[in-house]
Amino acid sequence: MVSATGHLRLELTASSHFSLHLSTNSSLQTVELAMGASRTLSFHPKDHQETLEIVFSKEFNFPLKYAFKMETDDSSYQTFAFTDIVLLVKSTFECDAGFNGKSCQEKTTSTTTTTSTTTEITTTTTTVLISEVPSTTPIIKVAAFQQSNPSNIVLYSVLILVIVTLLILVFIVFFLLKFPKKNVYIRPETPNLENCPVKIEDSRFFSPMSPRYTTEPHKLF
Repeated sequence: MVSATGHLRLELTASSHFSLHLSTNSSLQTVELAMGASRTLSFHPKDHQETLEIVFSKEFNFPLKYAFKMETDDSSYQTFAFTDIVLLVKSTFECDAGFNGKSCQEKTTSTTTTTSTTTEITTTTTTVLISEVPSTTPIIKVAAFQQSNPSNIVLYSVLILVIVTLLILVFIVFFLLKFPKKNVYIRPETPNLENCPVKIEDSRFFSPMSPRYTTEPHKLF
């Protein structure tokens, strides 16, 4: 007799496409799995069955089996490795509608609660008195200044700085053009050369044609 109090849910994910054969003590089925895609299967155990043994097999590979517990707090992950494929199995035992508990053997008692809500609406009347101001009373007008945007203030400050810089540059260029730089050349003073008689002996200048004496010349007369 098959129990309808709970069911075992298996989420299968394979590393590659292949055909998976699953068998229990009461069923046999083949599931086509695609690479990376999850496939969910459900198994209903028999009444008061604590575990469910499932055999996983692939063609030309040894079968692998595992016993899953029929308990709601036993959610787990299992890895099955074949020759060239890895199979990841996530197992979860869930209770069917109307049952709860660790083994899904307890019946759920439904309780209906009726809540009455009372809403109070309060109406408030407000009287506004408007009095006219005599014409003799001076009216002071207050100008409301809208707060400037900080970004506008920064923009205005930059513009003012650029304008002032341009004015300074124009003033400097105008000053240089109006008052050009004058180069003053100071001529060095030259000494006043006067004609002074210089003796040849004193000047130590001898012509190649002039005679040279080693002794004092004899006077003829």
